[in-house]
Amino acid sequence: MPRVQTSGFASIPNALLDRLGHNKNIGWLYLWLFRHGNGSESGAWASISTLARECCMHKDAVKAGLRWLVDHGWVVRQTRPGRSSCYLLRMD
Repeated sequence: MPRVQTSGFASIPNALLDRLGHNKNIGWLYLWLFRHGNGSESGAWASISTLARECCMHKDAVKAGLRWLVDHGWVVRQTRPGRSSCYLLRMD
């Protein structure tokens, strides 16, 4: 996974934007994951509850959005038993 340099801005790939259609919540969720991971190779490990609160989304919508991002290859989920999963974002 390529390292992403960030300067205090969240970033989303244009190809992902093109695929979102009317589901803007997925883009919003991706941006918050990017913010939590600060674009680093170590990923983001915000909890579902934290993401739901920050994205102003129901927990079920966050879970569905994460599932979509993982299923479509934009996010790689690494499970951490007893802790929040870690999410690695793809930028290509």
